[in-house]
Amino acid sequence: MQDDVYSTSLDSTRHSKAAYLHWIGGLFFDQNKIQEAEELYSRALRAKEEAWGPKDTSTISIVNNLAILYEEQGKTQAAEEMYLRAIRGHERALGRNKMQEAEATYPRVVRGFENVWAQNTMPALDSV
Repeated sequence: MQDDVYSTSLDSTRHSKAAYLHWIGGLFFDQNKIQEAEELYSRALRAKEEAWGPKDTSTISIVNNLAILYEEQGKTQAAEEMYLRAIRGHERALGRNKMQEAEATYPRVVRGFENVWAQNTMPALDSV
């Protein structure tokens, strides 16, 4: 019983830390401090994955923000990988048939996908 309480408390602490790192990373991104934003987004992603796992929707949100950041830096391969990971995660969470819902709920994922798609660097989703 004690271990369960400790584990839950530790996960909650990691989740909070990750949320703050993600939030501050966003502030840095908005200030065009791209290197700092990338570092904080990466730390937030590691903390979220440790606390909640790579498939949690809040983890997927950080993945999407990293994709946007990589795209901003011109790192199209890294951006594509992150966008695909975010899209797959949202498809798992919502179901493949609900991607229209995802477009309304997660417009940054869709916008990022469209930006990469416009560069003709992304494979069709059916082949992924």
